[in-house]
Amino acid sequence: MKKRELVESIARRAEGNPQEADRYLTATLETIAEALARGESVPLPGFGSFSVVEREARYVRDPRNGEERLVPEGRRVKFKPGSRLKSLVY
Repeated sequence: MKKRELVESIARRAEGNPQEADRYLTATLETIAEALARGESVPLPGFGSFSVVEREARYVRDPRNGEERLVPEGRRVKFKPGSRLKSLVY
């Protein structure tokens, strides 16, 4: 599903217009991203939760040439699906 299709679906379900739905979707995604950048988790009951996890530096093997290389430590976003989402997908 592309963003345009998502916006149209939101507008239909909320009985609003697509421009309004696009503004709300964009604001929601920006708010989630800003919270994650601050290191906060974002729980959405029934849907799932977004969080930031720290990854330690590690060595990985390049499958193309077999060489090992160091991947530096860093942060990444983790998503854990909620019960309602799991029941729909799995």
